Formats: sequence, C-alpha cells, structure tokens
Amino acid sequence: MNGSLGHFKATVLRRKQRKEKQKKRFNNKTLDHCFDNADEFNFKKLSSVELKKKKEEIRLSAKNHKKKEIIAYILVMIITIVIAVIILK
Repeated sequence: MNGSLGHFKATVLRRKQRKEKQKKRFNNKTLDHCFDNADEFNFKKLSSVELKKKKEEIRLSAKNHKKKEIIAYILVMIITIVIAVIILK
C-alpha cells in the first residue's frame, strides 16, 4: 500500500471533527429558550370598520410598492439596453 489507508483515516477524522463542531454550534438545549414565548402577542383589538380600513391601507401600500418595483425594473432594463447599444457600436 502507498499510504492510502492513512489518507482515509485522516478524512474520517476530519469528518468526525466537523460533526462535533456542528453539534456544539447547533445544540438544541440552548435554542429552547428562544421559542418559549413565541405565541404571546399583545395586539390591539380592532373593530370591523377599523380592520377594513387597516386592510385597505396595507393593500394600497403593497400596490404602491409593486408599482415602484416595476418602474425600477423598467428603468434598469432601459439603462442596460442603452449601455449595450453604446458599447456594441
């Protein structure tokens, strides 16, 4: 043999070390306290009229955000095309 067994043993040892390091990093016992109070929220109770108004505000905001994204995308595409035309002349 030409040392391939030694190489194999070194590879197995590195795998073990990585596994141990990962277990230390992601220990479930230390993460338990992060999710204890995950379901406790103190939101203000809204009447049906206020809820409808809030929903409309959220929808309008989302619509405006979508418009801005589309405009930005179109501008980037136009600028890219103009630059490509200038470079390819």
